[in-house]
Amino acid sequence: MKIDKLSVIKKSLEEELKTTQQALNSAVEARDSAPSAMESHTDTTRNQSEKMVTALTSQLTNLKKMIESLPETIPVSQNRIDVWSLVELIGSIRLSVILVPEGYGGKECDGVKIVSVEAPLGRSLLGKKIGNNISILDNKFIISAVA
Repeated sequence: MKIDKLSVIKKSLEEELKTTQQALNSAVEARDSAPSAMESHTDTTRNQSEKMVTALTSQLTNLKKMIESLPETIPVSQNRIDVWSLVELIGSIRLSVILVPEGYGGKECDGVKIVSVEAPLGRSLLGKKIGNNISILDNKFIISAVA
């Protein structure tokens, strides 16, 4: 498994940051072009757009914090799965997973699933070793590699 875990996570977060920034730009434009309360007493488009702008701004701030807080290097695993482990699972399908702290998961980049330690898959992987079996939603996997 020759995958730079840190660059996969960072690339995924940067892609999400770019998408969120584009959505924010669209929301700001929609908000600014919507009629104000003075122009229309029944149209709530501006209010709804403002709520969207606020939510996207918060999401953008959180993504920037996550990118900034990524470690410079990720410790090498001792074949026991922990946070930042890259795990190869073999079952009816092959699955590559990077286990990350809460808040970073739920993404996929370059064929690698980024899974939070709080997710069901993450919880079932923590502490396991190569050769261990796990079951997730009626799917059975064997852990074939940990890096």
